[in-house]
Amino acid sequence: SFGIYADEGTKTCQDYPGSLNYEDIDAQTFSEWNVKYLKLDGCNNNISNYQQGYTTFGNALRGKNIVYSCSWPAYLGNNELTKPYTAIAASGCNLWRNFQDIQCSWNSLASIIDHWGEYSEFLSNISITTKVWNDP
Repeated sequence: SFGIYADEGTKTCQDYPGSLNYEDIDAQTFSEWNVKYLKLDGCNNNISNYQQGYTTFGNALRGKNIVYSCSWPAYLGNNELTKPYTAIAASGCNLWRNFQDIQCSWNSLASIIDHWGEYSEFLSNISITTKVWNDP
């Protein structure tokens, strides 16, 4: 068992082939490989396609024993209050990434701490309501 990284776009963030329009075959392949965790990023895709794309991949994963981590919210800006968490949860995500990737600097870490400090109560309530958890 292992986890794998893929992207709901034409290419990954590192320019490898993405899963856009290949969601069913990728989900089936990951299941055959005994993947237990999928981190689905959102590079090289249009934000307006996220709801359809993440839902398509979520549907392809139904019935498979794979934890589905969605990066969709991280691409929608820093204001957690405006993100469509009900739709994101309905897409099949088990957890989601809310904020920027950490970089190797104190400023990066401090910005993440500040972000979670500002939105932790709201995000906790969203997790309770949707039964989906945040990827800190």
